[in-house]
Amino acid sequence: MRIALIGMPGSGKSTVGSLLANLLNIKFYDSDQLIEKNTNLSVAEIFQTKGENYFRQLEKQTILQILKTNDSFVLAVGGGSIIDSEIANYIKARCFVIWLKASLNTLYERLSKNDIKRPLLKGDLIMRLNELYKQRESLYELLCDVTVESDLLSVNKTVSRINKILQTRQIDTK
Repeated sequence: MRIALIGMPGSGKSTVGSLLANLLNIKFYDSDQLIEKNTNLSVAEIFQTKGENYFRQLEKQTILQILKTNDSFVLAVGGGSIIDSEIANYIKARCFVIWLKASLNTLYERLSKNDIKRPLLKGDLIMRLNELYKQRESLYELLCDVTVESDLLSVNKTVSRINKILQTRQIDTK
């Protein structure tokens, strides 16, 4: 089984994804972390030195490479990656897609607590989150098989909820 976690920055994709993959005893991939590992640059440094288009090319290569494997995995994709129709189509065709949905207030609280270096969130954080949310919400809705409200539950309860959904829907995680 291939499970893709989509959602806004701060929705919990990396944290939930890692714990879920561990619970299911399958691989975990985080597209942003893989890009950083492969380039020895942070996402912010890539944006700053090479630009967003270059980052999006790396993101697409990374995600499609993972999606073309036969491995079982949980994949946390960058929040904006689903804007690319090829990535979105591959994810939809090859994964059980879970949208980790959180309110703007929750996203703001989570992201403002950390010293974030997310290039698309520079400036007025609440304004930028609102803009990105408006751009992406309908895409997340169209792409997902199920929505899990990640701001209403703890991380462990979110993972448990997803596991129950997988069992209920008889999703093969092996």
